[in-house]
Formats: sequence, structure tokens, C-alpha cells
Amino acid sequence: MTTLQLISIGEMARLQGVTRQTLIYYDDIDLFKPVKVDEKGFRFYSKEQIPYLSKICFLKSMGVKLQSIAKHLEAPSPTKEIVLMQEQQKLLVAQINRLNRLRDCLNQRIDVYEEAIDGEKMGIIGAPFIQGIAARQAIYAEYILTGQSKEKECLGIRISDDIAKRNILATGNIGAIIKFASIKEENWLKDARHCIFLSHWEESTEGIVSIPSGAYACMYKYGAASDTANLEHLVSWLKLNGYELCGDVIDVCLLDGTFSTYKRGVDFGVLQAPIKRKQVGKK
Repeated sequence: MTTLQLISIGEMARLQGVTRQTLIYYDDIDLFKPVKVDEKGFRFYSKEQIPYLSKICFLKSMGVKLQSIAKHLEAPSPTKEIVLMQEQQKLLVAQINRLNRLRDCLNQRIDVYEEAIDGEKMGIIGAPFIQGIAARQAIYAEYILTGQSKEKECLGIRISDDIAKRNILATGNIGAIIKFASIKEENWLKDARHCIFLSHWEESTEGIVSIPSGAYACMYKYGAASDTANLEHLVSWLKLNGYELCGDVIDVCLLDGTFSTYKRGVDFGVLQAPIKRKQVGKK
């Protein structure tokens, strides 16, 4: 076989849309070797090698590792190639699912910030309003809400550790769940707990709290969840306007301490109280 019948490394690279450096690397790792290397070190390939490089480029573009491609090409067959592609297909499906979950987390976080901006623009801080809210999920902190300054730091450490161990994706948006029974007793923070809200894609498992959809009395406010004055104001408003509380109150932190230079330099959030109309004649 003469040099005139061979394909230079530059031409082979152009045919497959790869670089010369790529072909040199493939040679170095014994994945795709030239049929001839002349005395000056120039690499040459045969036309019969073109389909092999095409297959390598295709499988690599599908995300198959070069090591797996090399092993497959040692003794290729249609059956083995189907298995190789099916294995990669499973990996791609898992990656797509994770990317969808990440996108959902980003969308939820963006929604939170947009609500914070809109809430302040509307000028209705401290003025309750009724809103339908979709179902959500959260994970509890084992840290009871008391108003101590170190709470959020402990919250982040302990929940983040739990989330990492369980491969759960959180939105990073924190809040608190204030118990219905404690509110009825006016022992406002009894058994109240911090929480982090989760992606809509997370399945309900042990330790995950489901927050039901429904009608909620909402109120934008400044201050931490441990500041019960806002909660007391909302509960009083419910009584005066013919509503009754029918579940735990959710305190969602929309803008936290990372925005300490923004506006007042304190947390900005929204209280969300599940409600129903008070029955006529019921006190």
C-alpha cells in the first residue's frame, strides 16, 4: 500500500470533524491507530478505517466513555453494541431526570424572589389577603424554632447534611412550620420547626412533610419567624373576617440575611395560613 492510497491525519480529522490532536490522543491510548507512521512521524490511515472512526465519534457524542468504546471494538457485534447503547440510554435518562429536578429548583427559587419583589412593590406589608396555593413539600430541621441567633446556622448545617445523605434536591428556600395546636393554645412557638422547601419532583418519603394545597390567608411581613407579633396579627384578622384556621401556618422566608444590605436589612417573608369559612353560629 503506497502513501498515495492512504489518508493523512489532517484529512481524516476533517472527514470526521475532529482535531489532529484528538487523533493523536486516540493513537496514544490505542483506541484508533494509524496503519502507517513514516520516518518523519506522520500518521496515515486507510479508507477502510473511516467507518471505525465514525462509530467512535458517534458513541463518544452519546456520552459513552472512551474506555468502554475501546473494549467494545476489541470484539464488536450488533448484540454487544445494543447492550452498550442501552446502558448509556439508562445513564442519559438518569441525567435528564436530575436536570429536570435542577430546573425545577431554579424555577422555584426564581418564583420566590419574584414574589418578594412584587410583594414589596404592592405595598401591602402587614395586610392579609386570600390566595390559592399549590401543594408543596419540605423537610424538617430537628432544630426547634426558639428565636436564638444561631438557629439558621444550625438549620443549614443539619438539614444540608440530611439532604446530601438522601440525595434530595432542595430549593434552598427556608421557612418554618408553626403548629396548628400550638396556635390554638396561643403558645405560638411550641413545637414550631424550621424547614427547607423541596423540589416538586421529590417523592414523599420518611422525613418529608407534605403541605396541602388550598386557600391560604397570606401576609407579607418583615422579621424572623420567631417574631410572633405578625402571626398574632394574622390570626386576629382571621377571626375578625369570618375565617378559621384549619392547619399549620407556614412562614416562608423570601429574602434572608444574604440580602442584609437590601432595604431594611432584615428577613422579608410571607405567612401562609390554611383557612376555611367559619360556620354560621360557630364561635
